Amino acid sequence: MPPSDDASPPSPPKRVLEIHFSQTGQLTRVMDHLVQPLVDQPGVTVERQCIEMVQPYPFPWPFFRFFDEFPETVAFVTPDIKAIDAAGPYDLIILGYTPWYLSPAPPVVAFLQSESAAALFRDTPVVTVTACRNMWLMAQYRLNKLIRGLGGRLLDRIVLADQGGTAATFITTPRWMFTGKKDRYLGLFPRAGVAEPEIEGADTFGRRINQWLESETSTGDTTRPIANPDPNPPNPMLLLGEFMGLRSFMIWGALIRLCGRQGRWTRVPIVLFYALFLACAVVVVLPITMVSLLLLRLVPAFRRFHNKLVDRVVS
Repeated sequence: MPPSDDASPPSPPKRVLEIHFSQTGQLTRVMDHLVQPLVDQPGVTVERQCIEMVQPYPFPWPFFRFFDEFPETVAFVTPDIKAIDAAGPYDLIILGYTPWYLSPAPPVVAFLQSESAAALFRDTPVVTVTACRNMWLMAQYRLNKLIRGLGGRLLDRIVLADQGGTAATFITTPRWMFTGKKDRYLGLFPRAGVAEPEIEGADTFGRRINQWLESETSTGDTTRPIANPDPNPPNPMLLLGEFMGLRSFMIWGALIRLCGRQGRWTRVPIVLFYALFLACAVVVVLPITMVSLLLLRLVPAFRRFHNKLVDRVVS
């Protein structure tokens, strides 16, 4: 029997763009696991892109070069990156980034400031993915502003946080950055980075994205969250410290940039002074966090104000 003329044609495959920048390779592994369920789905076509620099950053980082990077990072002065080979429209963009100095990593900002990003993101749903220390609020806030400025529609965020707590990662993360070593340290500190089960478990989010794509097709629902429940919800206790830290980076960064271009010897004394200042500031931020926790528990008005601030930052 011939097919009915009323039979509807099959829906075209959903097009998903996955793009990220990873210096250490950790975020690349997260993205590998996350997109695998999408790759395995017959009705989804996944295009993967890695943001590559013309002149890659060193890793492990030399001490001075690491701190000399922050003035340009917070000011969104970006490095040259290689062209991205992607052509929309896409049904979804999955953007992977890492926070550097409470801001998105410069190669990601460079991509978002490019002409190709302006065409790709316009009126397109976006899911952001990060694997980082637990201080990601201000970086996400700045990233969200960039995406919205391109006309992208933020659907959800996925955050995988380092397995060490706030205090431990003040030790384990710099050790990883300066030496390349991320194993357990002194028998006291856990491995640096996101725990292996969390990295391998990122495919859970890929399955949820598949469900969202199916729901969006059948119901037009473009608002249902992906990371539900959120494995790393915003920690309001860290917001005040992050806000103060970003303001400090911006003020000192502007001063350092007045002393010359990146890598110039004229920047060496003030960059080294700021590195010492930053180490001392960590000792100050922790008590501020404890005071914020006390106020959140005892003062309802402060709690309401703080919760509204958190919602504004991560929305």
